Amino acid sequence: MTIQANELHIGKSITDSTWAHVSDRRISIGGKFHSNRRKTFEIPYLKASIGYFGLAQPNGTDFFSSWVPNAIRHGAGIKDLADFASFFEKRLNRDVSKAFLRKHPSGFHLCGFAADGFPEFYFIRNIESMDGAFYKGFRDSYYTTEDFRSRDAIRHNDGRARSMKDLKDCIFFYVNGDLRSFWQFWRGATDFINAVSGDPTFKNIKTVGERARWKLEAFASFYEKHSKSQVIGRPIDLIETKA
Repeated sequence: MTIQANELHIGKSITDSTWAHVSDRRISIGGKFHSNRRKTFEIPYLKASIGYFGLAQPNGTDFFSSWVPNAIRHGAGIKDLADFASFFEKRLNRDVSKAFLRKHPSGFHLCGFAADGFPEFYFIRNIESMDGAFYKGFRDSYYTTEDFRSRDAIRHNDGRARSMKDLKDCIFFYVNGDLRSFWQFWRGATDFINAVSGDPTFKNIKTVGERARWKLEAFASFYEKHSKSQVIGRPIDLIETKA
């Protein structure tokens, strides 16, 4: 199943922001280990990255580990993150087996910065809803929403409106994949790093990307040693993008 995790760290202002994008490499087919393949990729002509979870193959032969970089190359003339999201969704709906999609959850995290320097997060998926930590209802095509700038940045958790330009010194999280035990670990690991960051007996983890990668490496290590279904495994890939 994998883990796709994105942390948006906002500093002194909304344009003082950093995306940390981490994922594991384990590919499982039929519940069994198949191979290790990269799942997260930089989009070099945009301040952005994209990664997948769930379905690993667009058809019966290829893997998204090669399909995604090929799609990125074909979109090289795109200048805007929203346009790339639309382009990518169309290519998915052209190439991915509808029979596969009806049976499996499939999703992509696309994060980066718009031309004005504001962060954006696009969620491209065939998933209709969640049932606790599990995905429910699979369409035979993909659809896309922008979930930071158009949703989370402008609303408090209680639904009250706010200005995105007022955001500072905060973190937003976007995670998909095997979520059964993710948040219990991730919140605790985040608190641990924060607690020891001021302790001179520990080396400081300098960047937000290094922090995110360490957390996912520790999480994957636990799965490798203790999970009966080892659907998450190292190595861990990191892409860090600044405004």
